[in-house]
Amino acid sequence: MKSSETLLIIRQNLIDLFKRYEVILLPILRFIMSLMGIHMLKEATGYSGGLSHICAMLAIALIGSFVSAEGIVIGSILLTVIFLIPSNFILAIMLFLVLTMIYILFGRLFPRECILVIVTLAAFSTHLELMLSIGGALFGSYVSIVAIIIGTMLWFMMPEIRANMPSGNVDKGQIIDTINQLFSIDFKGLLVNQNMMVTIIVFFIVFSTIYFIRKLSVDYGAYIAITIGAAMNIIGFGLASMFFMDLQINMIELILKTVLFSVIAVVMQFFAIALDYQRAETVEFQDDDNYYYVKIVPKIKLHAKHKKVKKVYTDLSQTMSGKQRHIKEDDFTSGL
Repeated sequence: MKSSETLLIIRQNLIDLFKRYEVILLPILRFIMSLMGIHMLKEATGYSGGLSHICAMLAIALIGSFVSAEGIVIGSILLTVIFLIPSNFILAIMLFLVLTMIYILFGRLFPRECILVIVTLAAFSTHLELMLSIGGALFGSYVSIVAIIIGTMLWFMMPEIRANMPSGNVDKGQIIDTINQLFSIDFKGLLVNQNMMVTIIVFFIVFSTIYFIRKLSVDYGAYIAITIGAAMNIIGFGLASMFFMDLQINMIELILKTVLFSVIAVVMQFFAIALDYQRAETVEFQDDDNYYYVKIVPKIKLHAKHKKVKKVYTDLSQTMSGKQRHIKEDDFTSGL
């Protein structure tokens, strides 16, 4: 058996196994992701209240494993504000207003893509941000890049805002001073942050490249897109580190991460869909208004062949006596 056939059989068996237990596996996966998200949010905000107890976190993650995408977004906003209130009340209110505005303007129209804002923040906190542009372009719509950009801006802007905000709760007499301090923040400087702008530009270029190449009618388009996108990611951050000396980019780490995430993306694409390009066909047809060129690429589906061997055990002595009896009857008939 060829190695490619072995991989396809493994893929088909895993997919069949997942489909068989999909009702159980999907809630478990969502529960694990929800628990990881709550833990990362707790660590990022430094929250140590009652909701940081393991039983409370398990209960919240259990709820998150069954709610819709819109419910996850709303719950994440509320949890972020609740976790921030004990340490920085003003920042919690500001973040609540910003996230609510993002949800009204973007999340209500694209609830699934809005989850990418949360995923982006989680990816930056775990140093997996290079996977965003590759994975989002492969499995998301073009709106996904907007969510990635919003999450990237929040990641770079919130530490600066938090540094200029008073920690802890403020008295009534300090509210005016706090508001004045809030308006004294250089928001223009935050928006033109070099690290943030370079990251957004490279993410946008890599995302757009992968997205449009995988949409082309070429054989192995998704794998070609991953390869070109990975090269552009390395070149983009490499050029940025040359022109902007203030950027602290470890090129060796960047190259290793890009290669690793590209391999992961190839594996994910292989398990998502496997096409037989050798049997691809182009169909042409027309109607009263249009003429169509349609490329048909069949999916690869392997069906295991089960061979059943049926063993029949007979008594040899009975078989031989039956044959002899049959011969005698034939002789008697011929004699007549």
